[in-house]
Amino acid sequence: IQSLPEDITKLVKLTTLVLRNNKLTTLPATIGQMPKLRTLMLAKNRLKTLPDSLQWFLLLKDLDVSKNRLSELPASIGVLSSLENLDVSSNYLKILPTKFPQLTTLKRLRLVANEFNLFPTEITKLAALEELDFANNFVAQIPASISDMTALSVLNMRGNRLLSVPAEIGFCQNLALINVAYNELLTLPQEITKLAKLQTLSIGQNPMQRSEIEKIRGFVPQARIGF
Repeated sequence: IQSLPEDITKLVKLTTLVLRNNKLTTLPATIGQMPKLRTLMLAKNRLKTLPDSLQWFLLLKDLDVSKNRLSELPASIGVLSSLENLDVSSNYLKILPTKFPQLTTLKRLRLVANEFNLFPTEITKLAALEELDFANNFVAQIPASISDMTALSVLNMRGNRLLSVPAEIGFCQNLALINVAYNELLTLPQEITKLAKLQTLSIGQNPMQRSEIEKIRGFVPQARIGF
């Protein structure tokens, strides 16, 4: 389908709407008039924008808009007070809206394969975030404010341009998985020794000397080192 009928909003009791693999270029401005919607799946369409009326989805928990043509997210996305899972992978994002940190219930965020040159500091303000998939962007640095992400258990930065990892990552003591493979890292900070829950550390395809790799093994002897 290429467009949604306006009267779809009459489905006021609808809780799940799956519209993957279509040819949608826009959504009707009235789409926010389905107050009970909890899951909205829009992957693999041709959407260039999302309507501000998304802000009325106050019960929405899962939103998937991956593999579209989005260059920005509406500021109103910050009003989604129940959102737990957000996938905006394979779009054209370079920044996040300033109200993004208002997503205080967000647990899982996927921003794979966008066009970020800088790591959005808005992400580090998501105190409830448990899983961040930021693979295949163009970021060279992770901000020191990652120390605020104390709930984080999964961090995937594979395929970026990282030159270093900040010492402040040691404050993310719930981290169980870190993937920094396919970057430009020469070493990792000794502060990863504080990550007692770390189980998997992927560091393959970085320009590390063997001696550095062995030193890193000593930092986290409990973790499986992946290449």
